[in-house]
Amino acid sequence: MVRRNRVRGLVGSAVLALSLTGLAGCGSGSAGAEGTGPARYTSAEALSAAVVAAIRAEGSYLTHMTQSTDPLVVDTAMTLTAGGPAYAVTVSTRDQVDSLVSVDGSYYLRSATVDTEATRWTQVPSGSVTSNPRVASFALEADWATRFDALRLAKSFDASAPKEVDGESITIYTLVVDSAALPKMLRLDLLPEDKRAALVQSLQGQSAVLVVNLGDDDLPRKVVWSYRASDSLTVDTHYGFSEWGKTHVVAPPAELIDKS
Repeated sequence: MVRRNRVRGLVGSAVLALSLTGLAGCGSGSAGAEGTGPARYTSAEALSAAVVAAIRAEGSYLTHMTQSTDPLVVDTAMTLTAGGPAYAVTVSTRDQVDSLVSVDGSYYLRSATVDTEATRWTQVPSGSVTSNPRVASFALEADWATRFDALRLAKSFDASAPKEVDGESITIYTLVVDSAALPKMLRLDLLPEDKRAALVQSLQGQSAVLVVNLGDDDLPRKVVWSYRASDSLTVDTHYGFSEWGKTHVVAPPAELIDKS
């Protein structure tokens, strides 16, 4: 569950999940005047290091994900703690809402249809990230510090001059990542070995475009991945980031938890 600005609730997150060889692309937002100075970062390595440091310094955030080809919505809350990350993920489709909370190495799941509110959680065994594909698929979405760390491996890099977007100065960075970076960016290390090996193999020769809208504080506002699924289909996955440093993920109340 998530406590944010004194409001309790499970905020949720995502899953491009085990079907994930598709990514996203292209910036969005209301753009204003072009800036006059150059981009702050001139290499993928420098950009990666700065964003990872900024994310870890803030320690928490929310993300909201949508996809161009699917009615999938994923909401994620992440809190980075000394004991490891705590996160809450909610995946919504046309007729199903699935949620996962991970705190202190424990995992709590619940599912409901869109017209039935679920109140109870099931605790699944510790270690589920590497043994339970469903749990692992949720966890793929949460850790953006690790994803941005992998950007240092991007095979191409481009940066715009800063411009005003939605009332603040934003620099747009465009990177192309290939099979050298994709396994880490997709957190395939969280998957069971058999599924990891198959996905790593499927990514050979693949690439994706990553567009990052970055604020002057080195924190992303939007990220879009673009992946060409076929000659006639490009999959775009859009992430919005908010509430930097204001989110705290906690376990569900004990009286609402059932053991699996």
